[in-house]
Amino acid sequence: MDAKGAGAIVSGGASGLGEATVRRLHGAGAIVTVIDFNTDKGEALAKELGVKFVKCDVTDAEQVAEAVAASAEDAPLRIAINCAGTGTAVRTIGKDGTPHIRSEWDRVLNINLLGTMLCMTHEASVMSRSEPPAAASGSWPSIRPAPAWLTSRLARACGRWLVSATRRSCAAGSIATGTAPSETTKPWTSR
Repeated sequence: MDAKGAGAIVSGGASGLGEATVRRLHGAGAIVTVIDFNTDKGEALAKELGVKFVKCDVTDAEQVAEAVAASAEDAPLRIAINCAGTGTAVRTIGKDGTPHIRSEWDRVLNINLLGTMLCMTHEASVMSRSEPPAAASGSWPSIRPAPAWLTSRLARACGRWLVSATRRSCAAGSIATGTAPSETTKPWTSR
């Protein structure tokens, strides 16, 4: 896909895989909007590259809808990459045998799964109304696999299902794809 002049949105775009994706898309000529919860990093990246930044909590449907709408103001939305994600170093049980901390489970699932779903549904909705139909691309949050990250593994599996379901529900002529960055080669991040 030729990204030149295409509207692009990257959730979690202020750091890590999201930032690398923003840089790559910007370098390819896309009109990029960065959405992220981290205002300092988001604004710094936007200033450096001359792209738009929208502060957004991906677990808040209203904020996501507003961010997606803001990204479509500059150019028809053609590219959507979702990298907002987190992990936790909390073990399934503590060394003393205490159960997993429920609040950490909820936090990781909300950001990694609910956040990805909210972004994808709002992005796909906007993209499905464009002419010609756009390609909807979901990039699963950059989760580094570790034995203690049961929540992340479950969220990743649910995310794969979510991408598959999105692919089936997109408008005719649209394309929905998904990647799990921890399981793919990322040449733009290997320096």
